[in-house]
Amino acid sequence: VIDADNDITLTLLTRYFVHCTEEQDTTYLINILTLLTTPQGDAVLIKYRKAHPLPRTWLDRMIRGASSLRKLFDKCGTHLTQTMKSELSSGLVQDFIVLLFELVGGHGKMYASEVRQSASYWTNLFIYMRRNAERKPTPNDTAAERRSRASIRNAIGFTANWMHACHFDAPAQLRPFVELCIKADFFGALDPALPRVAHMQGVNSTSIRIPCADMS
Repeated sequence: VIDADNDITLTLLTRYFVHCTEEQDTTYLINILTLLTTPQGDAVLIKYRKAHPLPRTWLDRMIRGASSLRKLFDKCGTHLTQTMKSELSSGLVQDFIVLLFELVGGHGKMYASEVRQSASYWTNLFIYMRRNAERKPTPNDTAAERRSRASIRNAIGFTANWMHACHFDAPAQLRPFVELCIKADFFGALDPALPRVAHMQGVNSTSIRIPCADMS
């Protein structure tokens, strides 16, 4: 039933997510939306999704609940640095953002410009990146350190990949997007972030895409 175009479950869940202000509620909604989109750990849902691929209207119905994709990403930015109080919870938001990127890439490339225009999302992403970069490593908590470095690497990767894709898919929008990132202090956050993750696989090659895009 939930896969039917006239079903409003997904639309309502996304609307609740956009209007959420509490960490517990946001966590619950992310878990539900993620489970319905890419089920993991639930044998029944996994079997169902294998037999019934995700409808191409899935992202459209989420956008309907948020009013626009830009507003959905705006709220993801707010949840990332303000609603969520722990790194584990913020990590859930980042995972959800990856899921949205996959949906945009697969079913909604026409909406990509709205992602690039979400000042709230990019600003909060760079705040989150700087926060993780300036976090003092705790010798006894190696798991937290791994999470921080992974978050930094992801933020750099998100930005570089979106700049790179914009260069090829929408070159006229590249300059405004780079200017938005500069205004959101991307390079200020990148300065303390790169030394923390430069040794990680793929970071250097990904980072090269940033000045290349900026010079285009």
